[in-house]
Amino acid sequence: MQTSNPKWTLASSINRCSVRELIFERARPCYEQAKAFLNQRAEKDPTNLMVQRSLATIHLRIGMVDKRHREFKSARESFEKAVAILEILAALNPQNREVCLDLSFSRHKLGNIYMELKNLKAARQHYDLAVEAGRPIADQDPDNQELQWHLVGCYDSLGYLFRRKKDPESARECHERAITITNRLAEINPGDRSVLFHLIFCYRSLGNFCNRRNDLSHARKYFEQACEIATRLADLHPDKIKNQEELILACEGLSEICRRQLDFEIALRFSEQGLKISQRLAKNDSSNHSLQMNLAGSYLGTSWILYHLNDDETALRYEGEALAIIERLAAITTTTSVFRKGLAYYCAAVALDFERRYKWNEAKRYYTLAEQIKSNDEKEK
Repeated sequence: MQTSNPKWTLASSINRCSVRELIFERARPCYEQAKAFLNQRAEKDPTNLMVQRSLATIHLRIGMVDKRHREFKSARESFEKAVAILEILAALNPQNREVCLDLSFSRHKLGNIYMELKNLKAARQHYDLAVEAGRPIADQDPDNQELQWHLVGCYDSLGYLFRRKKDPESARECHERAITITNRLAEINPGDRSVLFHLIFCYRSLGNFCNRRNDLSHARKYFEQACEIATRLADLHPDKIKNQEELILACEGLSEICRRQLDFEIALRFSEQGLKISQRLAKNDSSNHSLQMNLAGSYLGTSWILYHLNDDETALRYEGEALAIIERLAAITTTTSVFRKGLAYYCAAVALDFERRYKWNEAKRYYTLAEQIKSNDEKEK
């Protein structure tokens, strides 16, 4: 292939510029123009590996644009065209690592589309084939982060699929495989924030999943691991608010599991650890509504545990701090819909707690406040 061909250079430039700009409305016409040129080249030279790979890539890009616009059927057609091309190339070039990896990547994308279309059977088929094509390549190059992350993504996708199919054991097995690979990446780059973030997310996600299924022993194990890694991440980058927030979530998740296991002393320890971080973050940025709402949640969670430990005085004080924050935030009108939904959730949680303690007037007040916030949110829309 003559790479100096001006039309070929144009097609490549269009592709690069569209990806870099990430302006999806402009990207699709550019991709269509590149596809038309590549189709002509493919007809003239059907055995040209680079032309066929580039055509498959363009189909994949068009599918990603359509997926972004939630045009899932169109996206499926584009991904299927990419897969069809790459299957032929892989059969003709079984030792070509790049082609096999392209096929694995395309299979994974096609599986995601079938998940959106609620076709779990087809999604699983493509996820399995993505792993089948990608795992040998990743195993040959265990230090290649790009390959390992791709395999992590395939296993995580399979895990979520099994959750949808109500198969918790298979889901956990897939997520555990993803975690094993991510742990290996963490050993290679112990200070890599993206690796540590993913590990924390995986452990918290599995912890929440087991918690919802009342599998508290496994949930506790996962949250303990999340806390350990989140503590390490927070210590490595103490100036990063996101790191501190991850530690808060891990601590509060573990605290909830311990509370459900009636291990209130341990629950209090982790809840107070999260509360101290929330207090510090909220104090450092008092205008940040999200940090203030997180602080209210930390106060509430800790107060509920203190009630169980019969420390009513401290529990009432923390509850009062939480309610004062909630009342103050509820009076603010310039907040996002996501924030208002979170605030309504806290109000409903407070109301439910009052109801359980037979404080009917207080319960009614916060149920009403929750409804007002939801109503205002609907009007804003």
